Amino acid sequence: MSDALSTRRTLAASFAEPYCMHPAVAAVLLAGSVGRGLADAYSDIEIDVFWQRAHPPDSAQRSASRC
Repeated sequence: MSDALSTRRTLAASFAEPYCMHPAVAAVLLAGSVGRGLADAYSDIEIDVFWQRAHPPDSAQRSASRC
């Protein structure tokens, strides 16, 4: 695994963790080149959050559950 990929996966995990602990979140997906294991030094990080309801919580509700 390249340093660029490893760094981006570690960073993505830190951003995704609060969402993973939120009870209204159904899944968190690491997408794009990082998710496929093909990231390089110019790759961005794509994180998809899937909510259990059709209408996700508002920003105040999301912020209330963060660490």
